[in-house]
Order: sequence, then structure tokens, then C-alpha cells
Amino acid sequence: MDTIALSIVSTHKDLGITVDSTLKFHCHISKTKEKAAGLANNLLKSTLSRQGLYDHCSNLTSDLY
Repeated sequence: MDTIALSIVSTHKDLGITVDSTLKFHCHISKTKEKAAGLANNLLKSTLSRQGLYDHCSNLTSDLY
């Protein structure tokens, strides 16, 4: 059979899980935290911008009543 040399890598992602060369998940956890922080930030921004829009509209309609 032919011999194929495998390359050594510092991290590898398989089935959505990233492990390092010592089979630890620190890199996976860091990436997951970064993604969660980004999603939370986007959610907060969109919520605050909508709240500002609602406040602005309520000021416009409160003069009518």
C-alpha cells in the first residue's frame, strides 16, 4: 500500500468541534464565545434602535390625543 504522510496541525475542526493538538477544547470555547458575543451585540443594537423608533413615534402620536 502507498504510504501517505499526515501533516501536523495545531487545531482541527471535525463535526463542528475544534480541538487542539493536546485534545483540549480551549480554541473551540473561545470561538464560540466570540460568536455569542457578536450575536448578543447585534441583538442589543437592534433592540435599542427599535426602542428609539418606538419612543420617537409615541412622542408624535401623544400630541394627537
